[in-house]
Amino acid sequence: MNTAQLSMGEYISGEFTVKNPLSRTTKSDSAYQMFEIKLGSLPIRVIAWADSCNSLERLCHGQTISLKGQFVKYFGNWQVRSTSIEVTNNYQEETVQAQVKLKAMMGWMPNKILQEFLFRLFKDEEFYNDFSTAPASLNHHHSYLGGLFVHSVDVAWQVFRDQSIPESDRYLGAIAGLLHDAGKIKTFSKMTRTTQGQLLHHDQLNLEVLSGHLNWLEQENSDLAIALRYLIAWKPSSHDSIPKLDVYEKIRAADRFSAGSG
Repeated sequence: MNTAQLSMGEYISGEFTVKNPLSRTTKSDSAYQMFEIKLGSLPIRVIAWADSCNSLERLCHGQTISLKGQFVKYFGNWQVRSTSIEVTNNYQEETVQAQVKLKAMMGWMPNKILQEFLFRLFKDEEFYNDFSTAPASLNHHHSYLGGLFVHSVDVAWQVFRDQSIPESDRYLGAIAGLLHDAGKIKTFSKMTRTTQGQLLHHDQLNLEVLSGHLNWLEQENSDLAIALRYLIAWKPSSHDSIPKLDVYEKIRAADRFSAGSG
């Protein structure tokens, strides 16, 4: 499809994937959402006023919706004005699968100290509640409540099952993958950025939110605690571009793959 095939007032109806959603308010305090869909290879902006969203406060990137609307031109550009939107995927299945994978990793973890570390971490109700309900991003990937949990478990699972990684590194790498974005529990509150999030990158908060549990690990096995801190906190720089622990690259690859699929 191309723009020459579109006509003013023509109706559109179908199932689409939401891309790059933004919530906006007019000067008169009327709320609306703006996002993109694709018609074939043609990107089209959609404007959805609050009364056409069936009480949805915020659409998420990657969400599948059933959309009805009309084509209009605004300042020479084609748009769709939504008349009805219904979400056709709510991520419940992804969350349940992530919970199953996390329990499996915790149960199969052969290193008893690392296993206990995970049990203690997820028995921490404050951490678990924040970690399991935060988004992984606002407009990029896994941008929905609970997206951080789904993305983090996905990264950890990929590393945990990668038989090319030596066993001595694989399980520690899986935990590092699970916690590589832990600081986001401080940078996001529901689907908004916190004051900390406006000033700090989540990487700067990762070790802080895990400090109590890492201190416990330090007492049990200082080598594991140091290695885990390194895998969570290290970032390449101009004077230090090669990680000292090879599993770091596996974690990064899993992170990129998960972000691309979410």
